[in-house]
Amino acid sequence: MNYQNAIDVTGNNSANTSTAGFKASRVTFKSTFESMLSGLGSNSVGHGVGINTIDRDMSPGMIENTDVYSDLAITGEGFFIVGAYDSGEDGSLLKKDLYLTRVGKFDVLANQELVQGDLGLSLVGLPSDYDINDPNADIIPKNLPSIQEMLNMTAQQKAEYIDGLKPLELAKFSILKPKPSSKLDFFGTLNSLSGFDPMTFELTSASDPEVSYKVRFTFSRETQDLENFFSSEKSYTWKAEVIEWPSDTLKPSISPSTDQLVVSENGEILSLNNSVPDILSLDIGGEVFSLNKADFQSRANYTLPQTTSYTNIFDSKGKEQVLPVGFEKLSTGKWLFRPSADNPEIASISFVGDNGTYPVNDPLNPSKDMYRGLIDFTEGGYVSSVKLMDVEGNVIEDTPSKIIVQYLDGSEQEIELNFSAENNSGTSQALTLAAVPSSVLYNQNNGRPVGTLINISFDAQGNVIGKYSNQYNAVLARIPLIQLRSPEQLRPSQQYSAAYEFDPFPDQNTFNESSNLTGIFRSGEAGTGLIQTSALEYSNVNVAREMTKLIMYQRAMQLNARVITTADTILQEAAQLKR
Repeated sequence: MNYQNAIDVTGNNSANTSTAGFKASRVTFKSTFESMLSGLGSNSVGHGVGINTIDRDMSPGMIENTDVYSDLAITGEGFFIVGAYDSGEDGSLLKKDLYLTRVGKFDVLANQELVQGDLGLSLVGLPSDYDINDPNADIIPKNLPSIQEMLNMTAQQKAEYIDGLKPLELAKFSILKPKPSSKLDFFGTLNSLSGFDPMTFELTSASDPEVSYKVRFTFSRETQDLENFFSSEKSYTWKAEVIEWPSDTLKPSISPSTDQLVVSENGEILSLNNSVPDILSLDIGGEVFSLNKADFQSRANYTLPQTTSYTNIFDSKGKEQVLPVGFEKLSTGKWLFRPSADNPEIASISFVGDNGTYPVNDPLNPSKDMYRGLIDFTEGGYVSSVKLMDVEGNVIEDTPSKIIVQYLDGSEQEIELNFSAENNSGTSQALTLAAVPSSVLYNQNNGRPVGTLINISFDAQGNVIGKYSNQYNAVLARIPLIQLRSPEQLRPSQQYSAAYEFDPFPDQNTFNESSNLTGIFRSGEAGTGLIQTSALEYSNVNVAREMTKLIMYQRAMQLNARVITTADTILQEAAQLKR
């Protein structure tokens, strides 16, 4: 009878070789009792065999890919938590019982609830925080306690923590509300060599061809040129200096030694001076020499000292608004920048510093600039300070850390400015100055339009990730895993196949699940194993081992049968001797 029970166990194992999450059982035997043949302890004989235990082998089974995105398998020794819930009168879920399972065959229902497909039990985990009544709310993932924090908890504290977990109902994440942009991160390069390179002309005397002068022109932007900033035409102050002259004379004077030059956006010289724009007459040592625009144009090596970066910010309604930001070189290592209200829905833009608010444009005359940002760069090309400058060239010792964008509908938003941004991998992407073409980029942070949840995915860390129609991804919940000291002690549920009864609250009188509980961890921690997506764990039955057991049981039964027939033969001979 005992061997028949063992064969039944082996038969059950063999029948479930393809059952998801099935754990094989094994039979151990014991001697029923022994009788003493004499008073010596070594002279004893056994009388039969009995089943000692039927143990469950909780080692992981084979994992197979299923191509179903919501199928999850655990590569280690952890367990999913699932629960049976009833609906309360107010529509809330009331917990009945918790169970542990290795079968990660989950379905996403129409109400975005995650349930175990075979059992109908809700997957229990850690939903993210999201206040649907807050128009600017973000989806904020929750974190499990660290490994050490969990191990330091008492059994009661662990039970209370597990009891506080919720079924993963994701309906509240179906719509992601819009949010205004709150930060602009600038990165890229500004061309340190932009503007005019110096020009040198050799001028020969008309009265004496042996006499010539070399005149060097340098170009700079002065504070009196600020009104021409961020416009299509640029004004430069040129300075002329005689750098070579006949050796037998003193260095001659030159007049005029400075004036204004105007250039178009594409580098065409429009004016050489303020008196006769097309001709520049220079008095060198009492002799007049003439240069024209063509002479300057032929030697001009000009790079536009201006660049504009465009990006879209989001207002409080989630609508995209174009916000151009222009950068223009003032002098070596100094650049001005200005956000532009060149948008039909934007009324005005102001800088916000520690000491006040500074409008970019005159409220009474929007075409007139009032304040610009001033960026100072170090010799190495990094931002050293950000200040303000008015159109008269006065530097305001205040850092414009933010801007306020006011819209025609009366709404406004505050946006932080950051010139030392970091990308998603944590690498610095600060705005720098270099001898390369200007390329300034900037990203808006936190802003988004309204989004609809279009699909759900899972990762190896147990994160439930929602993808929205507005290209926004968010962690909607975390799936924790239970780790047990002795998984073999679990009691199979009589109601749900492939599920084990689980009561986390401690019982001081008996060994129960709380005594067996190591803790609840993030997947991959404390030996729980990572979560493999689009896969299921199948039976851990070893077919070869089961066949070997059948042979062993068969031979053992044959041997026992031979013992019985041999004993019967001996008795028969004894009976014949008596007769």
